Amino acid sequence: MIAIAQSHNRLHYLKWVASENGPLISKYGSIVINQGTSINEGYLSILNELEDSVVAMSIDSDEIYFSNTKSYESVGDNEIFDWHNQQVHDIQFSKHFDTFRYPFDSETKQFFNIHIPIKLKESIISAFSKQSKEIVGLSVGIFSAEMGARQWFKANHLNSYIIWKMGKYHLDQMLVIVDNELKAFIQIKRTKSIAKVIRVLGNQQIAKSVIDEVNSYIKNELSDFNTVEKVFVYQSDGKFGDVRKIIESHIPNIILLNPFSVLEIEGNEKINLYQTLPFAEVGVAFRGVDV
Repeated sequence: MIAIAQSHNRLHYLKWVASENGPLISKYGSIVINQGTSINEGYLSILNELEDSVVAMSIDSDEIYFSNTKSYESVGDNEIFDWHNQQVHDIQFSKHFDTFRYPFDSETKQFFNIHIPIKLKESIISAFSKQSKEIVGLSVGIFSAEMGARQWFKANHLNSYIIWKMGKYHLDQMLVIVDNELKAFIQIKRTKSIAKVIRVLGNQQIAKSVIDEVNSYIKNELSDFNTVEKVFVYQSDGKFGDVRKIIESHIPNIILLNPFSVLEIEGNEKINLYQTLPFAEVGVAFRGVDV
């Protein structure tokens, strides 16, 4: 299996094979997409180097649009989705984006919508089909990382957890999972004194509790995250000072989300667990795999 995770102008790739002790990483690396080079050329260079016919990949979330839709028991979901698109998007939207909908916070009866540009999806499929590769999984950034948390760290056995992606320029994304259900999608910008809310989709009350605890962390007043059992944290922009700082704060229920801390590596190579954090987003390639 080949796993590819796109982050800005970088493609992080990892190849794993099945072994008696579970998945074994046989090769990994990163390539930079230079100006003037298409991302498809980057995919092709990886596929040419790694001999495997099966690929799973994660798209950079900056390439994707998110929204939510409230559901009503008295109206069919398709009617609601059609009405919603007419209200918030122009008539051309459905011609340019494929929308995937997922149940989202059953308490507030919402759906979480992921809008993927059709041209982007088709270019990925074209790049892989030229190499006779089969795409078995396609996900998006932090959502692929959440799959990884479930497979590598058994997060699905927890009552609740957060996936916290510390981003470039302190622009963060967070997923809040309770009873294996996505409750909130949060986007914030951390400053030296406060977490400024950019966007919250889902359960507003739960999101507020999480943001309040982030503010306590920023003020060095947080001893433990109480809203959830565990917080899985990572960074994918090549700078890892923010993640290092929160790990070194010794908050007991913070976990570094890195597959290399769990999976075996061919040759037992020594790994820097901070520099390899972008591989958190290859989780889609391990969906359903016993680790």
